[in-house]
Amino acid sequence: ISARSFALVHRSAFILGTSEGEEGAGILLLPDPLFSGSASSFAAMAARVALLLCLAVGGAQAVTVTWATIAGGAWETTTNWVGGTLPGINDDAVIPNTITGAITVSAATVSLKSLVLGKNALTFATTVTSSTIGTLTHAETAGTMTMQGATSVFNIGTVRLDGTLGWSVLTGATVTIGSFYFNGATNYLSIGSTPSSKVNVSSYFEWKGSGNYMSDPQSLTTCYFTIQGAATGVIMPTGGTSYIAVQFSNYGTLTYSVSTAVTMYAGHTQGVFRNYGQLYLTHPYASGQLTYYNQAQFHNYGVLWVNTTSGYSIVNVLNNYNLVRVIAGTLRIRNGGTGYAGSTINHDATGTVQFEAGTYTVAAGSTIGAGPNVVAMSTGILQVNGGFQPTTFRLADAGCVYFNNASQSLAFTSITQTGAGSWVAFTAPFTVDTYVLTASGTTLYPGFVVASGTRGTIGSLYLNGTQARIQITGAQLNVSNYFEWSGVNNQIYDTAQTGYLTLQSSATGYFNGTGTAQYLYGQLHNYGRVRYSCTQNGIRNFGDWVFTDVINSALQGTGTTNFYNYGRMVLNVTAGVYFGYSLQHYGDLDITNGVWNMATGGTFYSGSNIRRAATGTLQFSGGTLNQLAGANVYNTTGVIVSGATVTSAGLFEGSTFQITSGSIAFKQDFADYRFDSINMVRCCLLSANPSEDFNNCFMFTPENCGKEVKVRRGAKTLQGVVT
Repeated sequence: ISARSFALVHRSAFILGTSEGEEGAGILLLPDPLFSGSASSFAAMAARVALLLCLAVGGAQAVTVTWATIAGGAWETTTNWVGGTLPGINDDAVIPNTITGAITVSAATVSLKSLVLGKNALTFATTVTSSTIGTLTHAETAGTMTMQGATSVFNIGTVRLDGTLGWSVLTGATVTIGSFYFNGATNYLSIGSTPSSKVNVSSYFEWKGSGNYMSDPQSLTTCYFTIQGAATGVIMPTGGTSYIAVQFSNYGTLTYSVSTAVTMYAGHTQGVFRNYGQLYLTHPYASGQLTYYNQAQFHNYGVLWVNTTSGYSIVNVLNNYNLVRVIAGTLRIRNGGTGYAGSTINHDATGTVQFEAGTYTVAAGSTIGAGPNVVAMSTGILQVNGGFQPTTFRLADAGCVYFNNASQSLAFTSITQTGAGSWVAFTAPFTVDTYVLTASGTTLYPGFVVASGTRGTIGSLYLNGTQARIQITGAQLNVSNYFEWSGVNNQIYDTAQTGYLTLQSSATGYFNGTGTAQYLYGQLHNYGRVRYSCTQNGIRNFGDWVFTDVINSALQGTGTTNFYNYGRMVLNVTAGVYFGYSLQHYGDLDITNGVWNMATGGTFYSGSNIRRAATGTLQFSGGTLNQLAGANVYNTTGVIVSGATVTSAGLFEGSTFQITSGSIAFKQDFADYRFDSINMVRCCLLSANPSEDFNNCFMFTPENCGKEVKVRRGAKTLQGVVT
C-alpha cells in the first residue's frame, strides 16, 4: 500500500490511485455515515476497507510481458505476446534476442514501465503520438529502433544502450530522456531533419564505449540533440572513432575525458556544436582528442574549459561569444572562426592556444587574454582587431598574425618564427624583448613588416632564417641590445628608403649570413658595435647604412667575401671600420669621421663615389683594389696604402697621400690625380731584380709616358716629364 495513495474526497467514497498512473485505480463506496455503532462494527468495516485496498493494490502489480512471435508483427496483436496480454504502464516489455522479424507499434499511446530491446527491428509508426517508457535498455550486438512522426512525443526516464543499436528519430519526432547512457560499441543515433527532429536530455548524459556516433541522415543540419540546463554529463569514449554530426547543444555541465588514445569527431561533416553552459575538456592523453571536423562549427556562448595535461583538443571553426580558458594542454582551432565583441580566450602558464588553417578574427571588443605561454600559429591566419595580451607567441608553417588595432601598444617577452612563409604585421607600436626569426621561405618571404608610421623596439633581434625579410617602409625599428644576421639570403626591405632600422648605442651585433642574395633595402643606422663575418657572398645594401658610435671598431669583419653597396654608407665614428671582406662599391660612401679600413680590397665601379670630410681617412691595408674608370674618390684627407695593391683608373684626389707598404698604380692622365703631398715611407720592390731594394720610389708605366709629374717630399721636389 505504501506505493499507492488514496484520499477522502467526501464522506461516502475513497478514490484509489497509483504513483505510476491511473490503471488499477477504482472508487471504493463506503457507508454513509462512514461508520456507526459499536467498536466491533467499526473494526469489521475497517477490515472490509483494508481487504478492498489490498485487492486494488494487488491488481496493479507489475509483470514481465514477453514477445512470442519470432517473425515479428504488430505490437497491438495480443497473440504476439506470451499469455495473450499487451504490456501496460506497470509492465516490463521484453523482446528476446531470438526474435528476427520486425515489430511495428501503431497505437496512439504506448506506456511501459520498461522496454528491453532485442536484435530485431522495432518501429514506432507515425500514428504513435505519445509514448512513455520508464527505462529502455539494449545490450545486444544488433538491432534497430525507429521513432517518428511530426507530432509524436516520446518520454523516456532512462535509456541504456550497452550493445550495438541503430536508433533513428525521424520526421519531426521529439524524444525527451531523463538519463541517457550512450555506451556499448558502434551504437548510432540518427536524428532526421525533414522536418526537424529533436532529442533532449534533462538529467544526465553519458557517452562511453567505442565507435558510437550521432548523425543526420539528410545532412541538412536541422536536427537537434540538446543537453538541458539542469543536466550534467560526461563524454568518455574508450576506443575507436566517435562522431557527432548533428546540431549538438549543451546548456548543462558536460565533461569530455578519455581513458585511452581515441579520437572523437564532435561535428563531423555538417555538424554544429553549441555550448551554452559549462564544457570541460579534461582528457589527459597526448593522442586523445576532441575534434570538430570538416565543415563543422563550434559556437561557444558559455564557458569552454581546456585542461588536457599533455593532450590537445581540436575545435573546427570556433565562434566564441563568451569565454574560452586553456588551463593546461593545447587548444587547436582549425579553419578559423571569430571572437566576437565581449569574448575572451585566456590561457594559463601551461596552456597553449594554436590557430591552424583558415582565418580567425579577433573582433573589436574581443580579447586574447594575458598569459605567460605561447599562442602558436600553424598554417593559419590571425587577424587581431581587438585586444592581444599574451607575452609570448610562436609562428610556424606559414602562420600569419596581423595586428590591426593601432590604438593598442603591444608588449612581448619573446616572439619566435619558424617554418616556411610565416608572417607578422605590426600596425600598432610594439616592444619585444627577444625576437627570433629562423623561418625559411622559397617563393614567399617569411618575416615581419612594421607598417608606415609605426615604431617598434626589439631588445635582441635574430635574423637567422632563409630568405627571411624584415620590411620597414616608412617605419622605425630600433634594436637596443643585440642584432644578429645569419642564415641564407635574408633581407631588410624598404625600397622606398623611408624607414629606419637603428642599432642603438648599447647594442652589439654580428653579421654572419650565407648565400649570394642577402639584401639591405633601406636605412640601417648603427650606433653600436657590429661584427661582420660571412662565409659566402655577403650583404647587398640598397639603402642607407650609417655607422655611428663612440667606441672602437663599429664594424669588424673577417673572411674574403663580398659586401655590395648600391646605396649610401656613412662613416661617422671615433675610431674606424675594419672591412675584412671585399667591397663591391656601386653607390656612395661618405667618410665624415674615422678610418674606413679596407683589408681585403674590392672594386669601385663607374658612377660610384667616395667622399670625405676633414677628419675622414680611406685606408687600403690588404688585398687588391681596382678603381674602374668613372669611379670617383673625392677630397680624401688621408689616403693610406699599407700593404694593398691599388690600381686607379678613375678620379682620385686628396690633400695627403701616404704609402707605408704596397703599391698604387695610376692608369689615367695625371691631371686626374691631385695631391698636396705624397709620403712614401716604404714601397714594395718594384724592380724585376729581387735583390734590389728601392725605397721611396714611384713606378711609371707606359701609360704615363709624356705626362708631367711633380712630387714633393719634405724640402725636396721632383718634377719632370715621364719618358
